[in-house]
Amino acid sequence: MFVSQLHIYPIKGCGGIALDAVNIDEYGLHGDRRFMVIDEHGVFMSQRKHPIMCLIRVSMNRGLLTVSYNGNHDMVIEPIMKSQNIRVEIWDDEVMATDMGDAASLWFSHVLGSNVRLVTIGAKYNRNVQISDIVYSSKMHFGDSCPILVTSTASLNDLNDRLKSPIPMNRFRPNVVIDGAYPFEEDTWKYIRIGDQLFQFGKKCGRCTVTTIDQDTGETGLEPLSTLSTYRKDGNKVCFGAYYLPSTLGDIKVGAEVFVKS
Repeated sequence: MFVSQLHIYPIKGCGGIALDAVNIDEYGLHGDRRFMVIDEHGVFMSQRKHPIMCLIRVSMNRGLLTVSYNGNHDMVIEPIMKSQNIRVEIWDDEVMATDMGDAASLWFSHVLGSNVRLVTIGAKYNRNVQISDIVYSSKMHFGDSCPILVTSTASLNDLNDRLKSPIPMNRFRPNVVIDGAYPFEEDTWKYIRIGDQLFQFGKKCGRCTVTTIDQDTGETGLEPLSTLSTYRKDGNKVCFGAYYLPSTLGDIKVGAEVFVKS
């Protein structure tokens, strides 16, 4: 088995960036979900209620992010000299984040049609991975519950064989895509080693309506959740892909071999 794709999503809910190689740091893939859009109440915003967010494209040059949307002027997200820490909500977690200033707020507010702000992980941010009642030492970025989402080409092929119209992998917004596995085998590994880096299984990934959003158009439908629910239910969740936690820190790259460890 080997890694066929690597992706980060620098701004939670917005477009992703495909990479050839990436460093694994304390939060997972370096640069992944380190920024987040919040509403006027400090609550995170996502594609679940705002599908248009998938059309906000993100690119990276010399460590700086640039965002673009449908002909609007591009904006470079630059560091803020005098930053302010504010309390924000991600599901059941309340954490301190660093506000990215009025220019970013105006840009995102114009695109999303409401008063929003952009925040980032700062020095006062503290959030750990929690699975069921267990709190892990692993740090958690602005993602929903676990730092690294692993999927496989075989799992997508299995799903597409059941769909009337095939869908691309970007519906599932994975971090690491593996080739050479059996369908849904990623659910069963306790540990995997990619190159020199070790990753621990966290849990299966329960999917939401974001998978029904075409990431290129923002249009919504019923698939793939409708089909997945017929054969991929685990309790009250419909699962595709699995979450992993980094056990070691270092670099991984596309083409790296993947080994299963018990």
